[in-house]
Amino acid sequence: MKQWVLKITKYAESLLNGLEDLDWPENIKELQKNWIGKSEGVEINFSIKDSSEEPIKVYTTRSDTLFGATYMVIAPEHPLVDTIVTEKQKKAVEKYIKETQKKSDFDRTEINKDKTGIFTGSYAINPLSKEEMEIWVADYVLISYGTGAIMAVPGHDERDWEFAKKYDLPIKEVVKGGDVTKAAFIDKGDAIIVNSSHPDTLSIDGLTVEKAIKKTIQYIEKKELGTGAVNYKLRDWLFSRQRYWGEPFPIIHTDDGSETVKEEDLPVMLPEVENYKPSDDGKSPLSTIKSWVEVKDSSGNIVGLRETNTMPQWAGSCWYYLRFTDPLNRDNSWSKKKEKYWMPVDLYIGGQEHAVLHLLYSRFWHHVLHDLGLVSTKEPFKKLYNQGMILGDDGAKMSKSRGNVVNPDDIIDEYGADSMRLYEMFMGPLNKSKPWNTKGLQGCYRFVNKLWAIIVDEEGKLSSKIAEDITPDKETLHLHHTTIKKVGDDIENLHFNTAVSQLMIYCNHLQKCNKISRDLIVDLVKVSAPFMPHLSEEFWSLLGNKDSLAYENWPDYDEQLTQTDEVTVVVQVNGKLRANITLAKDSDETTAVNAALALEKVENYTSKGSIVKTIYVPNRLLNFVVK
Repeated sequence: MKQWVLKITKYAESLLNGLEDLDWPENIKELQKNWIGKSEGVEINFSIKDSSEEPIKVYTTRSDTLFGATYMVIAPEHPLVDTIVTEKQKKAVEKYIKETQKKSDFDRTEINKDKTGIFTGSYAINPLSKEEMEIWVADYVLISYGTGAIMAVPGHDERDWEFAKKYDLPIKEVVKGGDVTKAAFIDKGDAIIVNSSHPDTLSIDGLTVEKAIKKTIQYIEKKELGTGAVNYKLRDWLFSRQRYWGEPFPIIHTDDGSETVKEEDLPVMLPEVENYKPSDDGKSPLSTIKSWVEVKDSSGNIVGLRETNTMPQWAGSCWYYLRFTDPLNRDNSWSKKKEKYWMPVDLYIGGQEHAVLHLLYSRFWHHVLHDLGLVSTKEPFKKLYNQGMILGDDGAKMSKSRGNVVNPDDIIDEYGADSMRLYEMFMGPLNKSKPWNTKGLQGCYRFVNKLWAIIVDEEGKLSSKIAEDITPDKETLHLHHTTIKKVGDDIENLHFNTAVSQLMIYCNHLQKCNKISRDLIVDLVKVSAPFMPHLSEEFWSLLGNKDSLAYENWPDYDEQLTQTDEVTVVVQVNGKLRANITLAKDSDETTAVNAALALEKVENYTSKGSIVKTIYVPNRLLNFVVK
C-alpha cells in the first residue's frame, strides 16, 4: 500500500542539537534522544566466499568486537538474499521469508520473543580474523535499520547469544569479564580486549574497548574496508490514514503523475456523507465517494482523482499553538508580526505521555517551518513542565471501570468552584501524582469560609473590622509582605501548594486581629485571585471597584519587612534534641546559653553532669556536651 511519509529523518541531527538549550526536564530530553537513537560507528564490507557479488555492508558501533563476529545475519528483505542463497537452501529460505511477512516490525524485534532464522548456504569472510562466517536470514534484523545486515557477536550481544545457542553457532570471547558459555558479556567500561589479533591484519589485544574502537576504525578506513558512519533509530514518519475523519491531502492524481491542488481551491473539505465506514478492500472511506474523488473540468471530463487517504490527528496538533497567535486571520495561518510577538511558547505544561510523539513531532514541524522562513524561532516550547496526575481516592488512576472517578460538577455544587480549584492546587507538588481526598477538600472549603468571614459581614457587606488609617503591628506587616513575596515567587516556580499554605498562615493571623488595614486586604485579595478568582472578584467589588481585578498589577512588597528579627535555635544535649528557643537574630553565645539553661527541659539534662563544651552555631544550633 502506497502511503505518504514525512522525512523526519532529515531532521534527526537538528532535533538532537535543539534539545541542548531547552529548559526541559532531563528525563524528557533523554527520552527524545533515545527515540532518535543516534549512534556513531563504522560501515564494514564483508566479502562473500567464492562470489563476485558486491560485499555485504554492516553497520556497527562496536568495531572492537570484529574478531568475535562468528556469523552474519541479513534481513529477509535484503536485496542480496536471492543472489547468495544456494540451490539447496532456496526452498527453505523462501518459506521462511513468506512466514516473516506476516509479522510486524514490533513482533520481529521484541526482546523476549523466540529467535528464528534460516541458513542461506553461503559464507562471508571476516575482514580481520579472515575466518569464514555462515550467512543467515533472521527476522530480528530489519532492513529499515542500519544496512539491514549485522555481524553477529554472540559472546557480547544477548540476541546474538540466544540465536547462536539455538542453532549451535560458534561463540567467541573477545572482551574479558564474563563467562560467554553461560551468557553474553555486554559490559564495556574499562574492559580489556582479548583473542583479537591476526598477523595479516592488526592486533588490539590488551587495549580498552574505547581505544580498540578507535584503532579498528582507523585500520578499516586506511585499508578501505569501510567508512565511519552515523546512524539513527528514527524512521520516516508514516502520515497516511485510511479513514474518513482527518485532513484530506491536497493532491490530485492525473495520468501525468500527481499535483497539488491550486491555492484558490484550498482548503479541501471533507464531503458530507451519511456513511463513513471503511471500505471492504481496506481503502479509505473517501475512495467510495465518486462525486468527491473525481475532479472534472468545465466540460464535465474527469481530469484527475483526489487522494483518498487522510492525515492523522498530528496534522493539527503539531502546530495548533501557532494558530493561537492569530486565530481570526482569514487570509493566512498567522501573521508574521503576531507570530514574532508571541513565539516561542514560554511555558508548556503537559504529561510525560507526550514526551516523545507529540513534543518531538511538534518540534520537527516547527524546525521545518523555520527553515521555510515561516516562523521566527527554531524551537516552539522554551520551558516544559510535567504535571502529575490526580488519582482516585484509592490511589489508582481514575477510571469509570474502577468506580473511583470524581465528578467535578458534584463537587462544585456542594463546595463551590473556588474550593475545588484551591484544593487541586493545595493537594501537593504540581509534578507529583496524588490521590483525591474529600477531607482535604473540606479543609480548603473551611479556609474559603474563613477568608469570607474576615472580609464580609453577616449582611454581605464589607466587614467593620476593615478600616482606613490603621497602622498594622510589626508581626502583621512582616506576614503581609512575606505572603506577597512568597505567593508571587511560588507561582513563578509552579509551587502552588506552598503558596496556598502561606495564604492560610496569613489568614489565620488576620482572623485574630481586631482591626485590619484596608490596604492590607486590597493586597490580600490580589494575591488570592489566581487561586480563588470568583471569590476575589466579589471581594474586589465589595471594596468599591468597578473594573475587573484581572487587570490589576501584582502588589509590591518591602524586602526589609520580609526579614524577621527573631530566630528559632535548636538546643541539644550531647547531640540529642531537648528544646527550641526563640532569640533575637544574631544573638551572641552568652545570650543563647543563658536562655537555654533557663529552660527546665534543658536544665534536667545538664544538671546530671558537668558541661565540658558548648557548640554554638548562630541563628541555628546550640549543643551542650555534658560529662
